[in-house]
Amino acid sequence: MATNDTVVSAFDSSSTVPFWLNGKEVTTSSTFEVISPLNHKTLYRSSSASGEDVQKAIVSAQEAYKSWSLTRPGHRRDIFLRAAEEFKKRRDELRQYSYNETGAAAAMFGFEYAAAIDLCVSIAGLIQAASDSTAPLVNEGSAVVVKEPYGVVLAIAPWNAPHILGVRACLHPLAMSDSTI
Repeated sequence: MATNDTVVSAFDSSSTVPFWLNGKEVTTSSTFEVISPLNHKTLYRSSSASGEDVQKAIVSAQEAYKSWSLTRPGHRRDIFLRAAEEFKKRRDELRQYSYNETGAAAAMFGFEYAAAIDLCVSIAGLIQAASDSTAPLVNEGSAVVVKEPYGVVLAIAPWNAPHILGVRACLHPLAMSDSTI
């Protein structure tokens, strides 16, 4: 791993980072620079999404929801647990991205990175209980919970804690998609 004095990236300043649309990488001619706060140099370029790309993303998300909402709670749990493991495997790589792109100190990275892993595991453990259609009442008896999915949601995470804020923005909606609808 590079020291905190070194800016290292899997991309170079001539690279353009794609975005994902409908399961495919998309590199656009319209880009913006990602500049390191450490040395004010361009790390790489990132593809810019157009209004048309945004509309395509909404349609793609609505289409993906049809099959995702049919996944069983145990399957979703396993995906979230695999995500936590992937975070663990890629720690050094993610640390470098965080440092290079935000200037995050090691302590800040450690805190927010660990919180992202913990959230993946915690939400995974709640999926089954949240999927039940009955709920205990304070008094005797039970109640039926009616679940109505809202649909496609947009979440934008701030740059300063990318792991926990990015994960937090998407895990809850993905975890709680109703598999009974």
